[in-house]
Amino acid sequence: RSYTFNAAALNVDGLPEKIMGITINEGAPGAAGAMMLSSHIANSGWAFCGFSEDFNFHAELTAAPAGDYYNFGAHGGGVSGLSNSTDGLGFACSKFFTMEGGTRVAWGTHYGEINDGADGLISKGFRVYTVTLATGVAVDVYVLHMDASDGAEDIKARESQLTQLATYIMNNHNGRPVIVLGD
Repeated sequence: RSYTFNAAALNVDGLPEKIMGITINEGAPGAAGAMMLSSHIANSGWAFCGFSEDFNFHAELTAAPAGDYYNFGAHGGGVSGLSNSTDGLGFACSKFFTMEGGTRVAWGTHYGEINDGADGLISKGFRVYTVTLATGVAVDVYVLHMDASDGAEDIKARESQLTQLATYIMNNHNGRPVIVLGD
């Protein structure tokens, strides 16, 4: 038997325009952008979606219309200061399928705190979900957000993150197919 499905990795751009009075995301799409994305997802027909930067506008992202067609995993929380425990990762699968998990793994390394992509302000990493497509047919989906920016140290950090991800997958492989979605 064969199954066909599709998936998308989307950056929500869910940072607010300002944090603590400091402009950090000028021209951010905000709540209106998350609502537009919700509508787009609902009309996409995607079986599942992985999200990065799902921070402060999660309620709008998961509201109708997307909320009518998708089950959403746990939200990691918003950002409000210069240090945040959220990973900004999210996941949704069609209500035709079931999902389990949401195991959260932080990257062992990153480069930049408030510069070079500000990777230290968010607890970036990956999450793992198991999506059951039919009885006895499941896939493991990894949703990730890697280091930003394009300097040599950022590239080195991403190489380390890919190695960490590959090691985790190999150590936790259970015979199911693996799909990796990310930013």
